[in-house]
Amino acid sequence: MWRDYAKPAKNVSMTQYAEEVAGRAAEALAKVKYVNHVPLNVVETHLPLHYRTPDGDRLAWARQVVASLGNRLPQSKPEIYAKEALHLHEKQRTELILQAWRIGDLTVAAFPNEVFALTGLKLKSQAPLKAHFNISLANGAEGYIPPPEQHFLGGYTTWPARTAGLEVQAEPRIVEKLLGALEQAGGGKRRSMKHPAGTYAKAVLAAGPVGYWRMEEAQLPDAREEQGKVELDATMENGVASIYPAPRERDSQRERSTGPSTSRADGCGRCCHPCRRPTRWRCGSGMVCRTMPAL
Repeated sequence: MWRDYAKPAKNVSMTQYAEEVAGRAAEALAKVKYVNHVPLNVVETHLPLHYRTPDGDRLAWARQVVASLGNRLPQSKPEIYAKEALHLHEKQRTELILQAWRIGDLTVAAFPNEVFALTGLKLKSQAPLKAHFNISLANGAEGYIPPPEQHFLGGYTTWPARTAGLEVQAEPRIVEKLLGALEQAGGGKRRSMKHPAGTYAKAVLAAGPVGYWRMEEAQLPDAREEQGKVELDATMENGVASIYPAPRERDSQRERSTGPSTSRADGCGRCCHPCRRPTRWRCGSGMVCRTMPAL
């Protein structure tokens, strides 16, 4: 039912789509098991965060632009973001309300933000119970929380404003706080995002490479060496971004024994060669290195 962007687009009408969604829902409803009692729990926690306030030069520019507006509303992009800079300067910081719920075998995370799909999948993949979903813009509206690596890449979700004004490290801090709350609400430890090696990964490891990085870390810039060679643990540089397959896609990959992988945007990684020479590489989807290239 869901679009596969690797294949040609299908001409599906809204009516066809709605009918198929309703059909899937009816099939699931027929399999529902009813019980007279389920575990219920809720954990609420607060997280203080700073806004990305303007520095002296930007503040002076923003004040000059806003002063020139007089009584009219901002119209151009510079005028809008100048006014937003003043809002962030006045507010300085905020406190987020984060909630974790347990309803039987289901957990729910609630946060006052709009998130990247990656952030939702981090929570869904690590939640202590298998069934999980997220509710965004709950108990407030604190804007986008792009993962830290996205701030270097830019885009409107990173431009400082009330729609995207939280500190650069807001996303990992929110994820960690929510995972802790989900552990309390769900009564168990978080699950690992790391998955067993598939056929390809096993073949690579059997070849005894100098270094091998599967790139499965939940948070950049870490990239751990798969064979436990801590001296080869790497750091990803600016210009790299993560994506993470959806749980259903990962299950399918595991069945095919191809193993999960984390794809990266164009960028570089840096580690230290066994002879202690710094090594830098350009990375794509997954990475293996048999003869570490040295600078």
